[in-house]
Parts: sequence; structure tokens; C-alpha cells
Amino acid sequence: MKNLIYLFIFFALILIVAFVWLFVFNIYAVEYKVLSAEVSRNAECQIKFQAVPLNSFGQPVPFRNVDFNYELEELTGLRIVTSIENSIVIKLDSNFADDKIRIKFKSKYDRNFVVKTIYVN
Repeated sequence: MKNLIYLFIFFALILIVAFVWLFVFNIYAVEYKVLSAEVSRNAECQIKFQAVPLNSFGQPVPFRNVDFNYELEELTGLRIVTSIENSIVIKLDSNFADDKIRIKFKSKYDRNFVVKTIYVN
């Protein structure tokens, strides 16, 4: 009888660990956030962004990070000054005609590019 109780506790612990791993620590989606993007003409502007991995409950996955790539849409009058891991510094010349800049993000968890739009002041 005592062995049966230990066996039951063992299988219950395995089920709990499997549930936590599959639904809490597994990445189901990635949300891209633009943290700071004050973009104005004739000035150097820094754009910071991050990728947040989400679990099955829509919450950030603890202790996990996501590697991702990004592409800045090539526009006339837009120049990239520096590009670091999760931020870029751009300069808009006076002949920049558009009122928005689009950045495409992609990680191994996305099927297609995710496009974020930043509006120019």
C-alpha cells in the first residue's frame, strides 16, 4: 500500500512538471515592442526595441530570451548611423519625404515578418 502511494505521488509530480514545461516555459508566440522612438527630421534619433516571448497563457516566458532579426525599410533621406543588438540610431535628412518608418521583425517562432510602424514628428 505504501508503494502504491509513492507511485501515485511520483506520477503526479511528472504530470505537474510536464504541464509547467509545456504551458509555462514553452514559447508559443513573440511580441515585438518599440520601447523608445522619438523620430524627428534633421536630428539623430535612437530607436530601441525588444522581443518578448509569450507562453500559452499570453504571459512573458520566465528565464527565456528570443533571438530575432530586423530590417529597416530603405527610404530616401534615411541613414543608419549605428546599429547595436536591440537598438538603432538613424538620421533623417531634410529631403526625407515620408511620414513613417517601417521595421520588419522576424524570429524562428514567426512564419512571416511582423511589421511595426514608427511615425515621424
